[in-house]
Formats: sequence, C-alpha cells, structure tokens
Amino acid sequence: METLDFLSFTRSVQQRFEEARSILSFGEYLTEVAKDPARHSRNSAQYIQDAFRFFGTRTVETPYGKETRFCIFDQGIGDNGPLAPKVSWVAGQEQVQQTFFRMLGNLVRQGRNTRLLLFHGPNGSGKSSIVQSILDGLERYSHTHEGVLYRFNWIFPSERKVKRSGIGFSSEDKPALDLSSYAHLESEQIDARLASPMKDHPLLLLPRPERLRFLDQLKQQGLFPKDFQLSEYLREGDLSARNRMIFDVLLAHYAGDFEEVLRHIQIERFYISLRYRHAVVQVEPQMHVDAAIRQVTADHSLGALPKALSTLNLFEPLGALVDANRGVIEYTDLLKRPVEAFKYLLGTCETGRATVDRVILYLDLLMIGTANEQNLDRFKEIAEFTSFKSRIELLPVPYLLRYSIEQAIYDQQLQESNLPKHITPHTTELASLWAVMTRLRRPNPKRLPDEVGELAASLTPLEKARLYDHAAIPQRFHSKQSKLLRQHIDALLQETRNDLHYEGRIGASPREIRILLLNAAQNDAYPSLSPLALFDEMEHLIQERSVYEFLQLEAKDGYYDPEAFIKILRDVHLDIIDDEFRRASGLVQPDQFKRQIERYIDHVKAYLRKEKINNPLTQKPEDPDQKFMREVETVLMSKDEKHDDFRNAIISKIAASSLDNPGQKVDLARLFADAIRTLERDFFTQHKKRLERIARHILVLLVDTKHNLSDSEAQDAQDAIDTLTRDFGYTRPCVREMIGLLARKRYAETK
Repeated sequence: METLDFLSFTRSVQQRFEEARSILSFGEYLTEVAKDPARHSRNSAQYIQDAFRFFGTRTVETPYGKETRFCIFDQGIGDNGPLAPKVSWVAGQEQVQQTFFRMLGNLVRQGRNTRLLLFHGPNGSGKSSIVQSILDGLERYSHTHEGVLYRFNWIFPSERKVKRSGIGFSSEDKPALDLSSYAHLESEQIDARLASPMKDHPLLLLPRPERLRFLDQLKQQGLFPKDFQLSEYLREGDLSARNRMIFDVLLAHYAGDFEEVLRHIQIERFYISLRYRHAVVQVEPQMHVDAAIRQVTADHSLGALPKALSTLNLFEPLGALVDANRGVIEYTDLLKRPVEAFKYLLGTCETGRATVDRVILYLDLLMIGTANEQNLDRFKEIAEFTSFKSRIELLPVPYLLRYSIEQAIYDQQLQESNLPKHITPHTTELASLWAVMTRLRRPNPKRLPDEVGELAASLTPLEKARLYDHAAIPQRFHSKQSKLLRQHIDALLQETRNDLHYEGRIGASPREIRILLLNAAQNDAYPSLSPLALFDEMEHLIQERSVYEFLQLEAKDGYYDPEAFIKILRDVHLDIIDDEFRRASGLVQPDQFKRQIERYIDHVKAYLRKEKINNPLTQKPEDPDQKFMREVETVLMSKDEKHDDFRNAIISKIAASSLDNPGQKVDLARLFADAIRTLERDFFTQHKKRLERIARHILVLLVDTKHNLSDSEAQDAQDAIDTLTRDFGYTRPCVREMIGLLARKRYAETK
C-alpha cells in the first residue's frame, strides 16, 4: 500500500471520529441535548422504537390483505453499504413484528420497561432470527447520527502535567492552566480515568430538580415532540452506587461547587455491539443470577486516584444485566433454566431493579426471551406461573404457512452453502410446499362464518396451502364461492390462533427441511439437487416416526399425512414441468392466452353494457361474439354456474381491483393468472400427441448425437431445449431428466 493511500485512510478515520462527536465535555453535551432533546432523553424502549422507525416500513401484499413490514427485519437484503456487514433477515412473520412494536409502544407509554417480551413457538419457527435482526438493527442504528448514545467517564488529571488548585485535593498547588473541562486532555495528562460499568445516562449527573427544570425549559421552548414522554429512568432516576459515591466526595471537596465537579466529566459516545457485549447481551440457559459485584479499590490501576477517593470502598457491578444496561438483554431458551435461576426476574421486570449483595442495580433495558412450546407448556403448570404471567408478554411465533415465503429461506441458505451441484428449478418450492402441508389443520366449519364453513372444510391440504400462499381457488368452485373464500382467508388463518395446538405449531421444521435438501444434494444417483432427489430423501425421513413429532400424528380427512403429501408433490411437480415444457414447445405464441382473456373481457363488458364492439378486421362495430364467449366459459366455468353470473363476477373482480389500487391500471394478466393457466392447459390437452412427439425428439437429440430426425424436427427439439435452459433455468442434464419423467408419466400412453 502506498503511503498516500495509507494517509488517506488515517484521515478518513479521524474525520469520522470528529464527525461522530465521540468525546465531549459536559457543557458541550448539554449543547447537543438542547439541539435535539428527544434524541438524548430516550430510555431503552424509546430507543428501540426509534430504531424501528429509522429503518422504515414497507407494505406487503398478502392473500388476506396488506401488511406492514418493518425493514429492520430486511437487513442485508439488497444492501451492500458500509453499514451492512451482516446478513440478518426474517422471512414473513409480519404479524409478530407488529405485535412486538405495539408492545414497545405500551412500554413507552408506561414510562418504564415492566415486562419481559417472550417469543415462543415450535423449534425453528424463526424466534432467534427475529431477535437477531432486532439486535443487529440496533447495532447499525447506534452508528448513525440519529442513533447516537452517550455515557460518561471520570477524569483525574496528572498534577505533573496540568497544575490546578484542588485537582489532587492539595491547597498549595497553584493553577498553571485554566481548564474549563478535563474531557479533552491527552492520555499522558491523565492519571486516572474511571468508566461507568452501568453506562449511566449523562443527564443523571444533573441533580433531579435541576434535571427536570432543564428538560422542562426545553419542552417550554417547543424542542420536544408533543407526544414525547419522559421515562421514569430520567424523571426519577439517579446515578449508580459507585458514581454517586464519587460524585458526593467531589462535591464535598469543592464545597458544593457543581461546576468544579463537572470538570471531571468526560462524555463519550458508545456503540451497541453484541460481540463486545455493549448494551446488547445474549444469555444462554444457566443456574445463576445474571449480575454480580466485585471490589475494585485495591486495583493497582486506581492507585493514581486522589487521596480522598482512594479511601472509598468502591465496588464494580458486572454481569449480563450490567453489560446490557441502556439496551437489550436476550434470554435464549429462557424456560430451559430451572425456575429458581430466574425468579429474580419477577421483581426486576416490574421495578427495573436487581439486588446484588449490598448493591441495588437500577436498570434501563428491554428484556427479551425465547422459548419453545414444550417448555412453555410445562412452565404453565408450575405454581409460580400466575406471578410470572403478569410480568411476561407472550408473542407466539408459529411456523410459516405461505410456502413461497419459506422458499426464500431455503434459496438463501443453499446459496450460502456453495453447493457443487446445480439446483434444479422448483426444488425448494416443492420442499416448502410439503413443509407447509404438514402444518395445516382441516378447517372446522362450526368455527367459521356460516356462508363459508362448508366450502373451507372441503379444502384439501394442497388447496389450503395454495389459498394461503397466493389466494388460489380450486376451479371446482364457482365465482361466488371463490369470492367468499377469498374474503375469508383471514378468518381461516385466525380460526385456531388461540388454541393450544394452533395451526403452525406442529409440522416439519425449516431446520429439518434444510437438512433434507442438503442430504438430497449428496445423492449421487442424480446429477443435480432436483425434486426427484428431494422425494427420495422425504421417503427416508417419513420412516423415522419416533424422531419427529409431526410424523406421529394420526392422519385424518387428508390432513397430517406426510406420506400422501409426497405422492401429491410428485403430481404437482409433473404439472409444473409439463406446463413449462408446453410453453417451450413452440405450439403457442407468448401471451397468446393473455390476449384471449383480454379479448374475452372486452366482449363481456360490451355484452353487459349492451354496446357494440369494434371488429379489428373489418373495423366495423358488431354485437359481442356469444360463440367466442361461451367457448372460453366452457373451459373456465364450473358445471352448475350460469353464464351471466360468471360474466358479472369477472367485471366485479376488475372493479374491486381498481378500488384497491386507485390510479393504477388493472393488471389483467396478474388478476386472471389462474384463468390464463386453465386456458393453456385446455389447449395443450387437445394437442397431446404433438407434445409427445416433441418430447420424444428432445430425448433423442439429448441422448443420440447421430439421430435420424429431420432438420425441422431437430430444430424444433433444439429450440425447446434452448428455451428450457435459457428461460426456465434448467441445465441439459436437468432437461433430460425432466422430459424423461414426463415421457414416462404423462405421454407414454399417447400413440
């Protein structure tokens, strides 16, 4: 590295240090407070709430409506900036995010943190990922201007370097340098520097009457937001025990001259760090209280303290609670601890205090915990549960029920695994679909609105999974029934939410599916990580009934039947690759059926309005083509549905989409995607023999370089192969495997 480059690095580091305002005197700090008092007067709950707001929100479209998602859970996704060294991401779980943020708001309104927020759910449901995203987000936020945090240190100058009356409590010394503060002294000018283990808020240095008067003046000047609530930590709080002892000795020595005491204060910016246990700490299950006290007076590094201070019996608090103060402490698998080990939380949660030996620690931190459902069930049976329940807020974190969201987890994990094999399209999609199907419960019609109860109860696990994922309605339902089901998706999701065995509590864990995928990738019988390799691993897994809880459930009405789900997935896989092969075959033009739907809708509009429609060939107005409309409806309508009812439902669907998205053009291809696919399938069913010939030619071309195909047959087959590799993500070995499967299962009987 050239010297000039190195010097530019050193200058940039120094510039960032100065811009961050990392070291301040107390007077400079109060000036900063006056500029933005709300930012510098937050307790831990307010700080976390502001961190959520800093990263912002976005709207997520779901089958049951729009959800607000907090972007703090999207860290690392599409962000390669200097503040994004980590990838911390949560798939889905928007309702859990909103519940957590709402509970934060309750703590802010109360003025102090009185609850432990306990995330509970089955193993692998994302509890730890949610907490990790919050902690990572706080760390990133603390490095921004908006997320600035300060603590203070005690500074005692060297009498050899800086002469000032009273520094060493010696009346003979004469001042050689008039310093308003010792905060900016060089290290060689300092004999002793005492940090605050509790990271006491600097405003606590102001005695309570003066502190409240100062903050009230800022409020009177309109510098606080109208809805800002000063926390009890700053309204009623005081310095920690050691800082109070030092403060009182100095104030007595200076005969009550508060300004002289503040000369010894150095305000220091600190940054949240999980690695270094700065204001965020994760506590594993253990047997002891998470704090302790040790005597530090005899520490040789403190020998340079002034004589009056060196006689004090100073104690230093330490432990997880101390390190986490001004931030967050997370108790991972909290309920795996014996109850006796965390009974102290009963008082600490409610009062914000923890007694350790002869010292009471006054805390400003948010307590978070995680627990699995089995441990929570056992915890509810103990006598002390009632006492704990009033101090714990339960946040359920179920397994995901939308397989496209879960698929994103596996896609990311496999990408990070650097597999040597190609991943065949739809492998992770099918793995996610199987996992979700194992978690679903049959709808109970008695617990749903009357008009939709029986419809919902007739849904198969596959149909219910597709309904949850993208509001797909089985074609066997007519338009009114389809509309009812779409309107009540949320009612289906909420049906079991308050049950002990809620939907999403039991089923295949994402951790198990990840292992399943990795094992499938090592199957040498397949050239890639493909659905066929996945199905083989699934067949092995379902034999281990004694290992997995979801395999021990009794199958009923098609639900909780993992073995049957594998057979269903094999058919789903065939449907998918058959659809892709058909589109690659060249038998239809791109968007052909989209244009057919658009033409159909134009005719339906004219028919219902009793208007003419312009013939694109003759350029003359004509009546809507009843024959054309009925041809389309024959494919799309259910057997017992009337043509006019179906047509009215189509227009109502378009109108509803316009109302939901004002000012936007209706995307007919998206709105009628199911209808377009149905028209495609009908067309290709009528041309099955031609498809069989193309499939056979593809296999010949891939297997035999000296084939006897005609030029046109070889070209058509090669075009299909190119489309499958270019547009659908297959490799040539994957195409051979895929077309071979179709030839055996779908086209073998065609002669």
